[in-house]
Amino acid sequence: MGIETNAEKKENLNKFLSIIDKTFILDSKFKHTFKATLGEMINTLRPAVLGTAPEKDVLLIVRYLFICTNPCLEFNSSSFDFNKFYEESEHAAEEDIQKSLLDKLNNTNL
Repeated sequence: MGIETNAEKKENLNKFLSIIDKTFILDSKFKHTFKATLGEMINTLRPAVLGTAPEKDVLLIVRYLFICTNPCLEFNSSSFDFNKFYEESEHAAEEDIQKSLLDKLNNTNL
């Protein structure tokens, strides 16, 4: 996604606001805007992930944002144990989470 100009940010915000209405239809316009918003949030937090000692909460937020971009990659079976997932996330070392995120940041085009 790269660095956006103020005009591009304003356009993205207007697109986002245009999909928020009382009907809240999950159409292709919504999906595109949702993914663009997730990408912008991830790119905003990218410097924190690249830092030398990122906070675990920030790392987990970025991890969850990546999951939101394509939940089927993380939760690939109907018998997925969410309790185990959250417990593992809670007890994971910051370095392990950061390493995983760095790999995703380097291999994902947002």
